[in-house]
Amino acid sequence: MKKILIGLIVLCFITGCSSNQESKDNESKYQSITSEEVFKEIESENTSVYIIDVRTLSEYKSGHIKNAINVPLDNIDTISQYVSSKEDKVIVYCQSGNRSREASFKLLELGYQNVFDLGGIQDWDYEIVR
Repeated sequence: MKKILIGLIVLCFITGCSSNQESKDNESKYQSITSEEVFKEIESENTSVYIIDVRTLSEYKSGHIKNAINVPLDNIDTISQYVSSKEDKVIVYCQSGNRSREASFKLLELGYQNVFDLGGIQDWDYEIVR
């Protein structure tokens, strides 16, 4: 019984350490992007750049960035339906920046390589689509 308990403690320690390392790796991969940089991407019509609005459908319908795809945060794991490659550039935004940050980390955990957090649409300096 004592050996089992020690084994469980060691296992918990090992998995805890790997989770912390993964979290640190994702933190180092986290990138933000400015509205000016996103606007330039939109104007360039680059087809390997995806702008993802992680707000609810009703928030999206109230106004969104041109070419943005609505994938609410709760459904972010379905992103592969819209983004063809994990190497493509993915830009996420929400209302204020909280959900987009969370979505960025989830996408990094899913293996997406080029994830950028725009933050909130409230900071978007350009026209929105209604």
